[in-house]
Amino acid sequence: MSNFKEVEEKVFSLYRDGKYEEALQFVQKIKKNYLKYLSRLYYYEACLLSVLNKKDEAIKILNEALNFGFWWSVNTLNNEKDFNSIRDSIEFKEIIEKIKKIEDKEKKLIKREYLIFEPIEIDKNKNYPILIFLHPRDSNVYDFSKYFDLDNLKKNYYLLFPQSPIKTSFDGYSWDDAETSYKEIIEILKEVLEKYKNINNQEIVISGASQGARISLEIYLKKLINLKGWIGIIPAFRDLNYLFPLLDSLKGENLKFSFIVGKKDYYFYKIAYELNNELIKREFKTLFIENENLGHSIPKNFEEQLFNCLNFIFGFPKFYKQNYY
Repeated sequence: MSNFKEVEEKVFSLYRDGKYEEALQFVQKIKKNYLKYLSRLYYYEACLLSVLNKKDEAIKILNEALNFGFWWSVNTLNNEKDFNSIRDSIEFKEIIEKIKKIEDKEKKLIKREYLIFEPIEIDKNKNYPILIFLHPRDSNVYDFSKYFDLDNLKKNYYLLFPQSPIKTSFDGYSWDDAETSYKEIIEILKEVLEKYKNINNQEIVISGASQGARISLEIYLKKLINLKGWIGIIPAFRDLNYLFPLLDSLKGENLKFSFIVGKKDYYFYKIAYELNNELIKREFKTLFIENENLGHSIPKNFEEQLFNCLNFIFGFPKFYKQNYY
């Protein structure tokens, strides 16, 4: 396989179909070919072993990963249903204690980090919109930015990829603490606006994938930043009730919401669909792009769908395709 995105898509597809043994064999076979992503592959391997009730092997793999310096947050492991078969074991609890010590050490090392891309061939007499993209949970700005056709986007926009200050694995960061996340994103944007004088601060669009979509929507609805619109990429919401008072308070305002979702992302798709309906009920403008055969991953033709969302938000006269296969 040419890239790790395809590897993950195959693992997730086999997992969704209940083909755990096949998924495990695939992960074990390709581990040596993707050394950069060993942390994630060890995690998938341990999950699959636990699901298959191979408890001793699952514990062995987790400890092997720790010995190599890989780790995942206590919160991640405690909330991973795939580890239910080993959760009560003494060995798993010992792993949790080891990770607590790692987390305490890592908290002292975190520094502000983000990627900023300037438009190609900047016209000094022109002000450019800026797009803010928040990475998924347990990801980072470097891996996330690879999903984007940066050269194409840089023709017309500044691109900002803020990294969460909350480290939750060897190479992953998450937006688990909302207030801390809001503050960091606002401070990063402030720093960027002060440095780059030809950004149009009236034309800021915020977006995010999975957990990043949830945090970015909260920022939009709470008006923590003056934004032109929101793009939710495979958004991950577990509950919508907390959003309804915010939506009600904003009725009548010119807000624009766009979604890129997978119909096979069963749980999250249903909630995204419900959210879109609630927005329509309140007479907000929405664009809901569905991918018929997509689970919880970024679609292959992501670039076209992203530009559809941008055209919708900025009001460019273009047909907005709503369904992909």
